[in-house]
Amino acid sequence: MQIKYTNTLEDIVAFNRYHHQKSDTFKKQKNICLIRMPIVLGLLMIMFFILSQEVQVLIWGTCLIVFYILIFLKAWGTGMDKVCQKVFLEQDTKSVICEHLLEITNDGMHEKTDLNEWWGKWAAIQQITVERDMAFIYIGPLQAHIIPRGRVAEGDFDLFVATAQRFWRDNQAGSAGA
Repeated sequence: MQIKYTNTLEDIVAFNRYHHQKSDTFKKQKNICLIRMPIVLGLLMIMFFILSQEVQVLIWGTCLIVFYILIFLKAWGTGMDKVCQKVFLEQDTKSVICEHLLEITNDGMHEKTDLNEWWGKWAAIQQITVERDMAFIYIGPLQAHIIPRGRVAEGDFDLFVATAQRFWRDNQAGSAGA
């Protein structure tokens, strides 16, 4: 079974966004920046208020904390997307942002582009997830075949993903029993 699709920079950014939202490491980093940092700033504000006895310290400190949280939330969302785009465009992207042919076999998956060819056994697949109209077939910690439903030129997105998931689950079950 095969599927032919084209990846764009937006697909790469969508994968990066998905990965950051699901990654425990990035969740912890966000927690540190969004919860712990405002607490530290709040404690500093209270300390300065106690030392100065100026109500303005509380007002300006609260404004600073709210401003920090708003800027952080904005930067975490759209800022991450922009950074991903810039980092990705610093590299040669013609082997990724192109047409892909991905094939399911009994032994694994085979991908071909005009510049690359990849083959991996089912045991090399780490995870297969579907998020909205994208399928991510993880082949490494930050690597995945990104299949956008809207840019499938040949093949059936749902059938392909369901078949890949079935083969992958069967392989996982077989590996667990071995």
